[in-house]
Amino acid sequence: ISEGKLATSVNGPSFHAYSGADQTISTSTYTTVAFNTEVWDTDNGFDTTTYKYTAPLAGIYQIAASVLWNTTASSTNNKYYAVGILSTYGGASNPQTVRARDNQHIDLQDWWYCNVTALVRFNGSDDFCYARVWHNRGGDETLRGEAPERTGFYGNWLRPL
Repeated sequence: ISEGKLATSVNGPSFHAYSGADQTISTSTYTTVAFNTEVWDTDNGFDTTTYKYTAPLAGIYQIAASVLWNTTASSTNNKYYAVGILSTYGGASNPQTVRARDNQHIDLQDWWYCNVTALVRFNGSDDFCYARVWHNRGGDETLRGEAPERTGFYGNWLRPL
């Protein structure tokens, strides 16, 4: 602390959830990732039935999502995988959406990670975020679950607004 210009660190809300099972994702369809198992949720902001995090404290948060795709077949041309974080903030009177995403162009059968991180502003009452995925490989694909290191969703409060 120098002349009162820096605040001391304060522990804020944080969460870590993951997919407790594999999830099938249809081609060319935006699908919310089923993060149905919590590792921790310090302030009960994460809902394992809607897969959304509603921030209980106003501020700037770091939000991250990581998914592990288990691709089933080789393919060519315009075959993409994506993961994105969507966040609605501003309350009912002024809703706005933040989007962040990671795209991967994949031509082989293999395991592929997509990762995304965003700084997101929350009002501390009704703002929320969730992660969704998309691909266009022409058939169903699988997100690997069953362990926190495979497909996870994370967030932590950084500072007040």
